[in-house]
Amino acid sequence: MSDLTEETLAVLGKNPETAKVYHLTFAFYRAQQDEIKRIRKSRMLHFSNVKLFAFPLIKNLDFSIDKEHFLYFKKTADLLMQLEPVIANQIRKKKEMSYSKFKAASELFLKENMIDEPDQILLFLLNKTYRPMLILFRKRYGYRISSNVKENYRSNLCPVCGATADVGYLNTSGARMLVCSRCDMQWRYTRGGCSICRADKPEDIEIYLKDDKRIYRCKRCSGLLPVVDMREKIGDFNPIVERANLSILRIEDR
Repeated sequence: MSDLTEETLAVLGKNPETAKVYHLTFAFYRAQQDEIKRIRKSRMLHFSNVKLFAFPLIKNLDFSIDKEHFLYFKKTADLLMQLEPVIANQIRKKKEMSYSKFKAASELFLKENMIDEPDQILLFLLNKTYRPMLILFRKRYGYRISSNVKENYRSNLCPVCGATADVGYLNTSGARMLVCSRCDMQWRYTRGGCSICRADKPEDIEIYLKDDKRIYRCKRCSGLLPVVDMREKIGDFNPIVERANLSILRIEDR
């Protein structure tokens, strides 16, 4: 995605509000790339005990957490307050947490894919904060998952980091591919059903068309998954642009 420019995203915006969303999404992407460079230089992602047949791959690994992660957590919060104005005050409160609390929550989050209490705002922030590190982890270790395992993997959770997908696409053969909301891993999933709560009854899922996308809306968990039909499109699927589109879709859906 090195060819993704701010000007390109600005053109994609259809009005000032959507253009703002695209600009903020690109600012987030740029900050993420800077964090990826920092982590790569630090050489903190070297593991000898990654179990290739235990999913997710990150389970029970000991990730190094430093104060630079804490600073990125605060930068992430600042960007998210602009991208998600409805929950900006809640994000602001989490931004003020101490480093010791942040570190304790991070260690549990990375090891067990959870936190001590059902705090959705903190979970949301940690998901975004550790995207750069988990993207690097996926690039370093994700390739080890054999094509045979990938072909038969049918969980709704990412085989690398255990998160759910936030966007998806139909590939050239018509299979629905999910894209992990944290590490960008792609894997095949069933065409029907909710990729978040796994509801699979036809009456649970509403599917409607919007431009080149199928929008899967779950009536049980209120999950929303945009799936781009790539069967007749030129070029590769771009999750950065689709996440910006998802933010706009949620604004329109309020």
